[in-house]
Amino acid sequence: MKHFIIIVYLFSLSLLSFAQQTEMRGGLKYYKIDKKYYPSAVEKSKFDTEIKQYSQTAFKVDNALPKGKKTKGQVDYTTEIQKLIDQYDVLLFPDYPLLINEKGLKVRSNQVLIFPPNSKLIMKANNKPRYVLLLIQEVQNVKIYNVKMEGDRYQHLNSEGEWGMGIRVFGAKNVKIVNPIIEKMWGDGIYIGGPRGKESKSVDVYNAVLDNNRRNAISITSADGVNIYNALCANSNGNLPKGGIDIEPNSNENVIDNIKLINPITFRNPVYGIALSLGKLVGEKRKTVNITIENPLIIGSKFGLTVPSFKAGFKKNQVVGTVTVNNLQVYYSSNPVKNVPEFEYDVNVVFNNFKFFNTKKGAGTIRNEKIERQVQTNLSKFQRINVK
Repeated sequence: MKHFIIIVYLFSLSLLSFAQQTEMRGGLKYYKIDKKYYPSAVEKSKFDTEIKQYSQTAFKVDNALPKGKKTKGQVDYTTEIQKLIDQYDVLLFPDYPLLINEKGLKVRSNQVLIFPPNSKLIMKANNKPRYVLLLIQEVQNVKIYNVKMEGDRYQHLNSEGEWGMGIRVFGAKNVKIVNPIIEKMWGDGIYIGGPRGKESKSVDVYNAVLDNNRRNAISITSADGVNIYNALCANSNGNLPKGGIDIEPNSNENVIDNIKLINPITFRNPVYGIALSLGKLVGEKRKTVNITIENPLIIGSKFGLTVPSFKAGFKKNQVVGTVTVNNLQVYYSSNPVKNVPEFEYDVNVVFNNFKFFNTKKGAGTIRNEKIERQVQTNLSKFQRINVK
């Protein structure tokens, strides 16, 4: 009897622990993130030396803000800060939160922005269907260090739109974003794209934490040369696609080439973990696609990873290239690799090792080798998909 009581007690604790992992926010389920999924302190500290060097010559934003008004994120400093961005190449932001209105901040070429630990850019509640908190548009040689951002998804003044972005890299070149933390945006955490015929180039994002944004954590619509390292993309809910990382061009004018996702973790995004939606790339111009995904860990999405395919009947060789996925792991997904219909391919898709896991009855997880075999059988039907 004593042993039975202990077992029941431990089981109750496990249920309680599971229940405490979720809470309701804005009428939607939010999953608390285990610390083990965050980018490591070691990875984040690799940039300390260069941050320190830039800080020594940086203009201190705090020195130029009106005296006596430095309340914690309650005073709109958009105009004052934009003037400083227009004037100085290297800026050290104050060590306290700053309220920014829907006009956002626009970065110049050859600029470095540094944010200390307690700094944060907070989007002022507004009714705009689209906004950008930090815009990097048609400029080059930009570095952003340790920025924290908070959107207005719970204070937004209407229900219109889905394009409130944290950082928007648009037709820019040589951009480096280090250790960003972006949450509660009306749309995406980070958006990388460009106007027609001017994709973003050479964009590196390190150790991003993108949580509780309303649409996607990261969207890539037009880019040549993007490297995303150790990103944690979590709880993207509220408006479709509701994905962790969404690589999705808008037209045949866009470019999706030399994209690398290194050690990405997507956590409890309701619909997609990683979506490769390339259909709109098909058109008059021949396109080359090259995407590499290394060691992706996908947790708790309806679709873990979507495989790029094109509707039957499109012209041969319109879209060519290779998508490589190495060491894919998917947990708690009803469809770890989205079923591939009878579509045609000119893009080679290579899977090197994948593992899928489900909840085990009672507690814990178990590897689902049956689903692994089913996915392998499904993918192997196609000449240009290679499963190793």
